[in-house]
Amino acid sequence: ARGRSDDRNVVIVPEVQAGRTTGLTLLHVEFREHITAAAMRGVLSGYRNRYSALKDLVSETEPLFDEERLAAFSVAELLTTPVHMLADRWRAQ
Repeated sequence: ARGRSDDRNVVIVPEVQAGRTTGLTLLHVEFREHITAAAMRGVLSGYRNRYSALKDLVSETEPLFDEERLAAFSVAELLTTPVHMLADRWRAQ
């Protein structure tokens, strides 16, 4: 997520006791600007299955999904932008 007033990247961590959420911890984080396509695939695969979702959306209209293009996007963009918007940007490049 991004902070509404300062646009900083925020990770929201639920605090859980006995199976109930008792609070939230907000962590301000900084990401590397870019990482390799292979590393980004791993990150996206492990976070809400974003890699498969992006690949599926792009593959609806494009004959090939060139994974190497992941390296052209910023890490923050790939993690915080809605997947359908990422697919639109992918097609436009």
